Amino acid sequence: PRDLLILVDTTASQAGRPLKQARQIVTALAGSLRPEDRVSVWSLSTPAATRPLTRDFHAASSADVAAAAAALTEIEYGSGAADLK
Repeated sequence: PRDLLILVDTTASQAGRPLKQARQIVTALAGSLRPEDRVSVWSLSTPAATRPLTRDFHAASSADVAAAAAALTEIEYGSGAADLK
């Protein structure tokens, strides 16, 4: 089994189409994994806004991973600037 951590850039430069594409990529990637593989999805932005969209690692086919992918276009929005210090 594999644990896969997905970091999605949700800074201002990713508003609109890039976040829609990120949602599609997360969904497709999760769909291509084996049943025993686990996924965690994070929104990467400013230090205060960087946060997990899943609470922990979950089965790739779980509702938690699907909800995290949906959040990329339904809740998250591109804003701020990444500070990777």
